[in-house]
Amino acid sequence: MTYSTIATTNEGDSQTPQFKVKIQNQQLSYPISVLIDEDLTAPNMFEIVLTNWDEQKSEWKESDLLELGNEVEIFMGYRKNMKKLMLGELTGIEPDFKLGEVPRLTIRGYDYSYPLLKGEKTRTFTDITDSDIASKIAKEYGLRYKGEQTEIELDYVLQHNQTDWEFLLTRAARIGYVVYVREKDLYFHRLKRTEEPTVTLEQSRDNLNFYCRLSSLTQVKKIEVSGWKQEKKKAFVVGQPQSHAGPKDPVVRLLHPVINSDQATQIARGQSEKMALSYISGEITCIGRTDLQAGMTVNIQDVGKQFNGIYYITTVTHTYNSIRGYRTALTVRRNAT
Repeated sequence: MTYSTIATTNEGDSQTPQFKVKIQNQQLSYPISVLIDEDLTAPNMFEIVLTNWDEQKSEWKESDLLELGNEVEIFMGYRKNMKKLMLGELTGIEPDFKLGEVPRLTIRGYDYSYPLLKGEKTRTFTDITDSDIASKIAKEYGLRYKGEQTEIELDYVLQHNQTDWEFLLTRAARIGYVVYVREKDLYFHRLKRTEEPTVTLEQSRDNLNFYCRLSSLTQVKKIEVSGWKQEKKKAFVVGQPQSHAGPKDPVVRLLHPVINSDQATQIARGQSEKMALSYISGEITCIGRTDLQAGMTVNIQDVGKQFNGIYYITTVTHTYNSIRGYRTALTVRRNAT
């Protein structure tokens, strides 16, 4: 069964928002609401609410599908254009009985990055690049690697009492990369904050709720990374200027365990990219859009000259319920240019 309600698209045509849930490739019959949360710093999660209580049998209908570890697919969109937004694993079940109300069952789960959160490890990697580390860990969990190749080979990398997910996030953040899982593919690549956007949202046309904050507090003139060249017994410093910095902005100095200027430059460039996105941050809600995902850029217009421009999406939340229909909420960031 596919659930729907009526909404109006930005072209003014009346369409029917819908969603569909499959567990172990069988369609679920009694969902009344769904939530999908994408976040570049955490595993993507989902929440589905069901009204599938059988009073005569005192049992949940389709309970054979509701087993922990079962594969869940969630499709959302409109009558003529449904898109799979989640492929993951059922990890939690919560029954809710309230006097005078229809019993509800909430099921929760995560995408296939979730297993990487289980178990802390201590191990070493030698003579290896960060992308090779990510590829190796992806294979350990049966995931396909779809990342960028990093060029700098590292003599020694320590994973110290960390889950594989925490370790990959740390390695990615160190060089200005992001790591995430879509379906059964693990991505590891640079922040694509300057990528040409494929979606444009206009405040009036698309009925946006738009709120943002502009702050110069986190802006810096330059990022410097210090290291030590063992063979020369000499310290060195590599700097990465910020293109939009003002003359009074401070210089940030970072001390990392690097042994050559190539490693230092990679870290300085990555941290510069990360800090650039702290100039403007905001939240957006709009009519449900399946073409918006965390990690992509979006062009926001009709919000004033100072705030019009390309934003980088850091989180996306898709929700459907009978009251509000299908809605999409975003958190976004942007630099000063």
